[in-house]
Amino acid sequence: PWERGVVCKPRRGQASIRVSLADSVATAGRQCRALLAAPVALLRGDDEAGSPSVLLQEELRGREWVVDSVSRDGEHKVVALWRYSKASLNGAPFVNLCDELRPANDADDEALMEYARRVLDALGVRWGPAHLEIKRPASGPVLVEANVGRWNGVDFKLLADACLGYNAYEATLDAFTDRRRWEALPATPPPALGGAGRLVKLVS
Repeated sequence: PWERGVVCKPRRGQASIRVSLADSVATAGRQCRALLAAPVALLRGDDEAGSPSVLLQEELRGREWVVDSVSRDGEHKVVALWRYSKASLNGAPFVNLCDELRPANDADDEALMEYARRVLDALGVRWGPAHLEIKRPASGPVLVEANVGRWNGVDFKLLADACLGYNAYEATLDAFTDRRRWEALPATPPPALGGAGRLVKLVS
């Protein structure tokens, strides 16, 4: 067995569906063959259905965070920080228990957001929403996924409105249509939220 595992996942998946953890070459081979035999497509008609592929990633220790952003002509604003809570349950290594909305109130949070901005610049993102999933090991932030051009896939609007006073949907509209409202939008979440908020997932 390897000292550190390898994450095997669909290239165009969502919600950790069919994401597995391999601790040896043999296990990774079985998991990859299973994914290739029955590919996961995020959207109907996705090219992944006709040309399946598997993404392998180094297993990273540390909490997983989400940086949700909206960009206007290359200016990136972080509209939400989320902290994931995941566990190994029911034979699955990455079961999402909750998404916790977080303030931006220390140097680690600033480093995370600056890393996200650099990722957006490196990818050439200039307009619209992005949903970045980032691990925070002791060595510093590491990108796990970059979902560019789409919002966070969870039902976040009411929670964001209550805790932040704004949300990524309206921020995206403002980026494209209302410069005054865009300029009034904070560049980062506040150091204290208007309330505590979690999106909790029920696990059988």
